[in-house]
Amino acid sequence: MLDAIRHTIRHILIERLRDERGFTLIELLVAMVAGVAVTAALFSILDVSLRQTARLTDKVQVDQIGRTTMTHIVDELHSSCIAYEFAPVLTKSSENELRFINAYGAESVISGAAEHRIKWESGSKTLIEKSYASTGGSWPKFTFSSTASPSAGVRIGENISQTVKEGTPAPIFEYFKYSSEATSTEHTPLSALKATLEGNELSVKEAEEAAAVSISFTQSPTNGYSSSTGQDRNGNLTSRVTLAFSVPNNETPIHDAPCQ
Repeated sequence: MLDAIRHTIRHILIERLRDERGFTLIELLVAMVAGVAVTAALFSILDVSLRQTARLTDKVQVDQIGRTTMTHIVDELHSSCIAYEFAPVLTKSSENELRFINAYGAESVISGAAEHRIKWESGSKTLIEKSYASTGGSWPKFTFSSTASPSAGVRIGENISQTVKEGTPAPIFEYFKYSSEATSTEHTPLSALKATLEGNELSVKEAEEAAAVSISFTQSPTNGYSSSTGQDRNGNLTSRVTLAFSVPNNETPIHDAPCQ
């Protein structure tokens, strides 16, 4: 009995091994189309994943680089009130160039200061800073060298462009002075500051009244994406530094001035 069963099974296996029948043409075409569809779907998922990874990497990069540049400018402005009722912002400051005086030191009476000029170069999309050391004078009024050190300046920001607000490029630097009355709207809180810059550059009077500086720019990644072709990869940064030793007065009339 067992021999008969073994013989039957062996016969069936041999017959299947000898069978030369295969897939039909239709079955083969269906299998090929299904394989192509699955492969295409896998490649699409891979492409989307790579693009998302690259976009997120660029966003992290522009945030780190942009914040480093912004922090550098803000920290220098925070050290610009070297005396009471001192006007650190200088004439010829404009929307693309910030000129100011600052100083660092542990002593109570500072023996020297520096004039800084931070300029946005629209062609190369860079922020260049030039520093001029004090050569004479006494605190808080100094005279400064006519030669920057280093002479070519220091590049503190790259791939920087103007932030577009409501279709209009915003200034890199904006200047504010104290108004005699605090103002507010439905969308902004009470403020004692209002914009000042009637011409292309700050006049002597405007520079003396400048009590706050706003910095605004768009940082693009270093992989070649421009501010127009890689909008979702850019980072917009804005900060305002109020040049004051104490909280500005919001009561009418306002008599505050820079570094009070």
